Amino acid sequence: MNNITREEVIERLKSNRDFKGADLSNLDLSGLDISETDMRGANLAGANLSGSNLNFINAEEAVFERCNFEKAFITRANLKKAVFIAANLSNTNLSGADFEEANLYEAILTNAYMSGVSLKNSVLEKADLTSATCNLVSMEGANLKMARLTGIDLGGAILIGADLSGADMSKARLIKAKAMNTNLEGTNLEGAFLFKADFTGATPSL
Repeated sequence: MNNITREEVIERLKSNRDFKGADLSNLDLSGLDISETDMRGANLAGANLSGSNLNFINAEEAVFERCNFEKAFITRANLKKAVFIAANLSNTNLSGADFEEANLYEAILTNAYMSGVSLKNSVLEKADLTSATCNLVSMEGANLKMARLTGIDLGGAILIGADLSGADMSKARLIKAKAMNTNLEGTNLEGAFLFKADFTGATPSL
């Protein structure tokens, strides 16, 4: 049970904006300006953050499991090692955010704007990134097993060593993507645009 209310969150936002380790689970925080707050290690499981401004937050190792972020702004945020299992991040602006080693298992990122995002060594297994804009994204060493990547834009993305086994990448755009040493076992690349993409060392080879 959370120990803080929406009203208390609004009051705290007027002063120190410190939510480090706080229990904000299942709260309705939709539409709030939560930018530049310290949420390291906070528990926001099941919270509604739709339409909120979370730009520049520091939420390393925070828990956002099953959160609704639809149409939220989360740019330039520190989300390293954070948990986003089954979270709804559809139609969000995540540009420049750092998701290194984050867990996004079964997360929904359809139509998300993710230019310049770092997803290095993150878990995106069974995640849905249909039609997401992921140009210049770093997914080096990421787990994308059975992820839905149809129509995704991965122009200039770094996918070195990523596991794309069983992923659906039909109609994906990988212009100049660096996808060396990737696991493509069972990957669907039907209709994908691979202009100048580098799949050297991929298994199986293209």
